[in-house]
Amino acid sequence: MKKMAVAVVLLALAGAGAYLALRPAPEYSDATDQFKAVRLGADGLEPVTVTASDRPYLAVYHTALWCRPSERFSHALADFYRTADKSRFQLVVKSYDRSDEELIEHMKKYGMDCPFIPFTVSDEWGIPPDEIGIPNLVIINTATRRVVDQRYQKGLFGLKNVGPDVPLETLKKLAGQ
Repeated sequence: MKKMAVAVVLLALAGAGAYLALRPAPEYSDATDQFKAVRLGADGLEPVTVTASDRPYLAVYHTALWCRPSERFSHALADFYRTADKSRFQLVVKSYDRSDEELIEHMKKYGMDCPFIPFTVSDEWGIPPDEIGIPNLVIINTATRRVVDQRYQKGLFGLKNVGPDVPLETLKKLAGQ
């Protein structure tokens, strides 16, 4: 009886793993092409509208100032962003900072002049992913609205966390670096 129960559980896990491994990349076909964000201006946070289709790729970085792993990756991303050819992609930071003050500190600390989506703004564009975790860099092809790369990759038993450095390498290639 125990062997039968173990066999049923293993079969169920294998089926679930196969489904997750074979499912298509997430797409965001119902998402709007424009969404609200903020930039750091002379008088504090200034609202901006981001148009996803302005560039071939949208890179969404999920992060928070209080997250230690995000701190290491934010430095690497900021270094790349400052020298990158931004005509190929739009970087948007989805902040999980707990207040506007933390958000402003975060923006100043890394010096990225890209739009930020504060914790108080809903995801109007339907920004992915379902499995969030921070730090996470998600790259979306704006023409097909499909995820090109992200921290979570398909694996034999579901999603595998490869970390944010893998999609950063993909973004570098897409940006021609």
